[in-house]
Amino acid sequence: LCKAPKLLRLCKEDSGVCANPDRCWDAADEISAALDGADMLIIVCGMGGCTGTEAACAIAELAEERGIFTSAIVTHPFSFEEPSRILKAKNGMERIKAVADNVTIVSNDRALELADWDESIWDALKKADETSWQMVCFIDMALTKRGIIHLELADIQAVMRTKGTAYVTYFGIGEGEGKHKAMKAVANILNSQRHSAGIRGARHVLLYMVGDIDMYDLY
Repeated sequence: LCKAPKLLRLCKEDSGVCANPDRCWDAADEISAALDGADMLIIVCGMGGCTGTEAACAIAELAEERGIFTSAIVTHPFSFEEPSRILKAKNGMERIKAVADNVTIVSNDRALELADWDESIWDALKKADETSWQMVCFIDMALTKRGIIHLELADIQAVMRTKGTAYVTYFGIGEGEGKHKAMKAVANILNSQRHSAGIRGARHVLLYMVGDIDMYDLY
């Protein structure tokens, strides 16, 4: 079902990697080849299962060996899922935090809190996916869309690099209209219900604004 232009099979067998997580390394050579020439890698996965957890950590380790700046966007299982899956997710997050330059954790429980109780589980999961998708789009726009203040890869890396610290990335998106629209947008970001964490104690903040911005908004 994946519509990516380039696909890579992680396991040589049809059974996947769950029976043996080490099978992720069967494709190590192909993964390394796919990373050739990369300056930045974004890994998006759901933690808790073998394929997402093991493959994400394996790919992040290979990227670290090659000196590629790696940002990982990972989802945490629902609290009602089996304890072994939650434990595997926590262990996977610790492993990927040790090798990735930046880690953003998206809680499925937060998506569930935002969902209407009469909507399908698929719609609830889409809300969690939306956050991951928005962050990937943010990174892409910040790097590829030239603005009044141009950002380069080094700027993104300087703000996002949290490797070797206890920090994870907080990501929010907000909109504003009318008078004080810029301040309204920022307030919506800070009050975002998609995240349980705020920015208190943050070391860096990167604010990316798009729209009809006038001098009054900047002031």
